[in-house]
Amino acid sequence: MVDDSGRVRQIAWLDVFPWLRLAKCPRLSITLSLILLGFAGWLGMAAGWRFFSYCWDSSTDQVVVDNRAALSRWPWEYRVVPYDSLALKLPSYDTIAESSAALVRTARDLSRPVISLFDRRLSFSGFCYFLCCTIWAILVWSIFGAAITRIAALALTRDHKLGLRGGLSFGLLRWPSYSGGPALPLIACLMLAIPLLFLGWIARLDAGAFFVGLIWPLALVGGGMIALLALGLFLCWPLMWPTISTEVTDSFDALSRSYSYTLHRPLRYFGYVMFAGILGALLLVIVSLIVELILEMTLWGFSIGAGIPRLNELNATVINGEQGAIFRGAHHLFAFWNHLLVLIPFAVAASYFWTAMTQIYLLLRRDEDGAELDEVFLPAQDKEFGLPPLKTDAAGVPTVADPKPPTGNSPDDTALGS
Repeated sequence: MVDDSGRVRQIAWLDVFPWLRLAKCPRLSITLSLILLGFAGWLGMAAGWRFFSYCWDSSTDQVVVDNRAALSRWPWEYRVVPYDSLALKLPSYDTIAESSAALVRTARDLSRPVISLFDRRLSFSGFCYFLCCTIWAILVWSIFGAAITRIAALALTRDHKLGLRGGLSFGLLRWPSYSGGPALPLIACLMLAIPLLFLGWIARLDAGAFFVGLIWPLALVGGGMIALLALGLFLCWPLMWPTISTEVTDSFDALSRSYSYTLHRPLRYFGYVMFAGILGALLLVIVSLIVELILEMTLWGFSIGAGIPRLNELNATVINGEQGAIFRGAHHLFAFWNHLLVLIPFAVAASYFWTAMTQIYLLLRRDEDGAELDEVFLPAQDKEFGLPPLKTDAAGVPTVADPKPPTGNSPDDTALGS
C-alpha cells in the first residue's frame, strides 16, 4: 500500500508471494470435520485392503507375499514418530527427518497396489489382487477425499464453512466423477498392454519370437505410451479431486486440467509441493508429539494407581487365553481408544494432503489460466449474482420486474451443505 507521498506503508505479501497461501492449510486441516473425514477414509481403505488380503491369503504369488503384510495393516500399526517412552523432543532436524522418513514409508505402502500392478513377476491372480486394492482405494477417497477438497475449496476461496454433512453429500453425489479421473489413465494403460500381451503369447514359439523381434520397435512405442500415461497419472492424480471440487466438473475436464497444469508449470508445481511438504512435516511432528504426550501422561498417571504390572497386562499385544471375559473386554477397550488416539496423526495427514492439494490447484490455475484465487463454482451463484428478471412496459421499454412474493420455502443451498 502506497500513501499520498509515495512511501510504501504496507506490503501485500500474499499478492507478492501467492505460495504463502499454503500456510493457511495446516490450520484448516486440523478442523474437526476434516479430521473425521480423514479418520473415515483411512479406516475404510484399510478395512477393504485387509479383506482382499484375507481373500488372497493362500496365494503363492511372490509379489503378493511380499506386499500382503503391509497392505493388511491397520493405520495404528504404523508409528509416525516412534517414541517408545516419554521424551520431550521438541521439533528439530532429527524429529522432522524421522517424521519425513515415516511419511515416505507410509506413502510407499499406500502406493504399493498401483506400483505392483506393473511388476513383471506378477501372475494373473496377483494382478487381480492389486487391482481390487487399487479400485477400492479410489472408491473410498472418491467420497471422503472429495468431501475434504470441497470443504477446503470453499474455505480457501470464499471463507465459507461447509459442514461435515454438506461435504459428504457432495462426495456421495459426485463420486463417479472423482473415481473416473484416475481410472481413465489406468484403463488406457491396460488397453495399451493388451497388444503387448498378445505379442508375449506369440513369442512362446520360436518363430513367433523371431516375428516379435522384427516388430519390437512398435512394442517399445506401446511401452513408451504406457510409461507416459503412468508417469502422468503419478504426478497429476492429486489435482483431479480439487479440480472437480472447485469447478464442479466431470472426470474428463479434471484429467485435462491436471495434466495441462502439471506439464505446463512443472517447476512451480514441484515448488508448491516441496513447500507444502515442509509445512506438512512440521504439522505432523507437532500433532504426533501432542498425541505421544497425551498417551504418555495418561499412562503415567494411570500406572501410579494400577501399578506397572497391571498396566503391562492391559497394554499387552497378546493376552493369555485363560483370562476372564471381563478382562478381555477391558483389554479390547483400552486398545480401541489408544488406537483411535494413535490414528489422529494419520487423519490429520490425510486432511492436510487434500487441503494442500486444493490450494496448489488454485495456485496452478491462477498461473496457467489467470483465474482469481477466490473463484469457485457455486450451484446457486447464478441466482445470487445474476441479473434480476425483466419485463416490458406499455412503451416496449424493458424494466425490472416486480419481485415475486415469498413462498415460504428457504433458498436451495443444499450444495453448500446448509
